[in-house]
Amino acid sequence: IHPETKDQTSSIRSSNSKTPSDSDVLMKLMSQFEQGLIDEDEFRKKVALLMNRVNIVDTVKKAKNIVSEKENTNQKIEPKILMIKGDMTVDELKSSFKISSGINIRIYDGKRFADGVSALNSLGYKYSKPLKLKLNNMMMVGDFEKAFKEKIGLSIQIENRRGKLADNSLSLYQI
Repeated sequence: IHPETKDQTSSIRSSNSKTPSDSDVLMKLMSQFEQGLIDEDEFRKKVALLMNRVNIVDTVKKAKNIVSEKENTNQKIEPKILMIKGDMTVDELKSSFKISSGINIRIYDGKRFADGVSALNSLGYKYSKPLKLKLNNMMMVGDFEKAFKEKIGLSIQIENRRGKLADNSLSLYQI
């Protein structure tokens, strides 16, 4: 809001603690004009000021939305890195995964939940050296779980925010 816009439109706003909407202000201006309380020049000037203020507010809102969408897009695309070592325990991997991605996982030993103190090597982890895993947030849950099993040797399931198994057709970002 420009200072002159605020001063000139404030005289037509009600003295209530609730600020009237722009359409209320416009209706009041029209009423004042029809009653002859303001002349045509003053009416046009105040409407122009009101429209200018509305355009400024809309422009600011649009700019904030663009910035917000840009930030969300960056979050979606930016891969997270997870370091996995064979001597890590199940609980350490789950914690590390949560910290790096914000997602909870379940790790299995066969068809049962793996014991939290079990080392990953004992569950079929395929690497003797530490592994850096890039987590692509745009990957589908089902594809990620399958790739994790094939490439790393561990059976996992992704949880949704409620602690239930995530829908395999959602992306990691959507969880």
